[in-house]
Amino acid sequence: MKLGTSYFGNRILRHVAEDMQQLKRQNFTYVVHCFNENDYQFYRQQMKKIVDVTHEAGLEAYMDPWGVGKVFGGESFSNFVCCNLDKLQILNDGKPGGMACPMEPTFRKFMVDWIEAVVETGADGIFWDEPHFALPNWLGGRPGAWGCRCSICSPLFRERFGYEMPTEMCADVAMYLEDGIQDFLAFVIGEAKKRGTRNVLCMLPHEETIYGAPMDWDKFAGIKGLDAFGMDPYFEWAKKDIDYVEKYAKLTKEVADRNGIDSQLWFQAFKIASGREKLQIEAMELAHKAGVRDFAVWGFEACDQISWIRPDDPEKMWALIVEEFGRLLKKG
Repeated sequence: MKLGTSYFGNRILRHVAEDMQQLKRQNFTYVVHCFNENDYQFYRQQMKKIVDVTHEAGLEAYMDPWGVGKVFGGESFSNFVCCNLDKLQILNDGKPGGMACPMEPTFRKFMVDWIEAVVETGADGIFWDEPHFALPNWLGGRPGAWGCRCSICSPLFRERFGYEMPTEMCADVAMYLEDGIQDFLAFVIGEAKKRGTRNVLCMLPHEETIYGAPMDWDKFAGIKGLDAFGMDPYFEWAKKDIDYVEKYAKLTKEVADRNGIDSQLWFQAFKIASGREKLQIEAMELAHKAGVRDFAVWGFEACDQISWIRPDDPEKMWALIVEEFGRLLKKG
């Protein structure tokens, strides 16, 4: 069993070291440290020290481009977006969105610099967190709007499909966006692999593409240089039943196995209403039965410190997770 958690919001080394030792005692085997643009700009040497104390505790350390360019998931803001207003995604309403375009060469160069900063920390790998084009329902999104129709994406679409990129969603646009994220991931994963870094990908668990066609998950799991493929079916967040987890646990395992890489599943330890904590444990049992052996939770101590998403009872939620992880480790 591999057992992990995300960790963010603390850069004071002695406190980080104490937390890493605690996680080791609680049967965790790895930590996903959020390495956002603020860390990249101002905490690079400190992040190396944080990786060191993670390793000293006997844990693996992964780095997460948390909110970087707003192309990746996370509550962090993006300095790249603030300083590169001409490199943003243009949504179908003709206005810029608050996120970088993953097809933009300037942003890709920035990602190479970010990767090199991660390599300097000595981390074991990179956790590529929910890469996406514009999400209409996420922070800063506009309902019904999608992207990107910028000066790079529109010509690429025209070259591929032989007509101007429409302002209405259609099958060709959906295919372009899906392939665009795959192309971006192939680029960053390849750059990371060249530098000797392990790569783990977590995709948003969509029932289907935004146009309604089945997602081609093998397109992503088959990226050269990828070591593990995962999803984060947060059924409480998505307002789904618990079988949502079972479905994506089986799918994740099947896709990863087909491509000869590890499978990983994430569980929700945030924004949990009082009395519903044990459902997350039931979800873990379902995923274990599906054959997944790499479990991670978002995030450390049930996100107690981030008031926007903290559970009603973070102490109870965390205690149940720690207890369940102990049981899972014994099951193997």
